[in-house]
Amino acid sequence: MARIASPLIIAAFLASTGSAIADDLYRGTWTDKDRPVPVILTLQPASYPGDPAGEIRFGQPWACGLKLEFSGASEQKRIYSFVDAGAGACMALTLGYFQSVAADGGLEVEFFNQKQVSQQKVLLKLVPQ
Repeated sequence: MARIASPLIIAAFLASTGSAIADDLYRGTWTDKDRPVPVILTLQPASYPGDPAGEIRFGQPWACGLKLEFSGASEQKRIYSFVDAGAGACMALTLGYFQSVAADGGLEVEFFNQKQVSQQKVLLKLVPQ
């Protein structure tokens, strides 16, 4: 009986911890010259500056994305840097960052370019998983 119980206990433990460390998925829309650009943000749990933190993807007409690195937190804000060089329209955000604040059912995200100039605020809604 102990041999059967052990794998079941281990499986239950892994299932419970898997949901606790699952990535968060957010969706919203960026506006580019009156054109909607779908945004998909995947955030991984990150505690220390420099930790990999997920990625952000922009749909058509941009069709590009950037990897994220956790940069830190201040008050209610969490800050994430764009790690790699973006292709196409994402080049405007290369070496930039975004800061997020919890909002009703998601995150309010403000994007900054490498010169620390605000580009846009976007409300991203949490996608239930």
